Amino acid sequence: MAIAYFFAYCTDMECIAASENDREKMQGFVEFLIPIIKDYCSDKAAEICTIDIFGGYGYCRECAMGQYLRGYKIATIYEGTYYIQSLDLFGRKLGQNKGRDLINLFRENAGNIKKINSCDEQRPDAVRLEDTLAAVSNLTKLFA
Repeated sequence: MAIAYFFAYCTDMECIAASENDREKMQGFVEFLIPIIKDYCSDKAAEICTIDIFGGYGYCRECAMGQYLRGYKIATIYEGTYYIQSLDLFGRKLGQNKGRDLINLFRENAGNIKKINSCDEQRPDAVRLEDTLAAVSNLTKLFA
């Protein structure tokens, strides 16, 4: 859920950025995160609207849950299939602006991890996040 909030923050900051560099940085974050956010929100909608809870009752027309489930399914079609979104991410977004957007995102995350690391209670989490960021960074370099 934090990624959705971060996306909204970047969208807002793009509109009120003090400098052109800050605006471009936020715009880069927004453009890079769009396929990720679309996929994340579609997955969460499926999780929320799952009919397993209702034992199939969600398919009944008189049940509001059925409409939610149908709405989730059509939303994935409107926004493009997962495959198309992944092609957009790997085909265009990774190398966009010569990789600057992704590098800025990694730097932003590294700065946040450094802040978390300064708190003794959160240091183990910061170490795991740091390891994860390094792994994602190394993996991304293979695709970029």
